[in-house]
Amino acid sequence: MTKRGEVVSWAKAPERNLLTEEQYKHIFQRLQRLPLLTNSLIKLTNNNLKT
Repeated sequence: MTKRGEVVSWAKAPERNLLTEEQYKHIFQRLQRLPLLTNSLIKLTNNNLKT
């Protein structure tokens, strides 16, 4: 499955009763934070490698 197809499938999870709306919102909020957390970890790792 392509990334686009995965996104479409994810968006339809509540419609297909795979997740409740509350579960979907909770997971979506967590996923939105991942880039920030990942970048923070990369920065921390890079800083620790310099010392």
